[in-house]
Amino acid sequence: MLKPEVIAEFTRQMGEKLSGAGLPGDTELKRQMQSVAENVFAKLNLVTREEFDIQSEILLRTRAKADALEAQVTQLEAVVAELAAKDQQK
Repeated sequence: MLKPEVIAEFTRQMGEKLSGAGLPGDTELKRQMQSVAENVFAKLNLVTREEFDIQSEILLRTRAKADALEAQVTQLEAVVAELAAKDQQK
């Protein structure tokens, strides 16, 4: 979820862009923009770059572990097949 500071910065920048337009009710407009921005961002299920990077790193480590386990299973299957072949020869 986005931090409130990010939403506040977004609305501040939007307010700066609109402040030169000479619109009446500048304070009310900024408050409404803040509310709309919070609602829109909440519905989008956004994450911060930091959260994304952390999850990407976790995914990479998990993929590496899965690959290592897959290789280990392949080796164990070969050992089992070899033992089964020797057992059939007896």
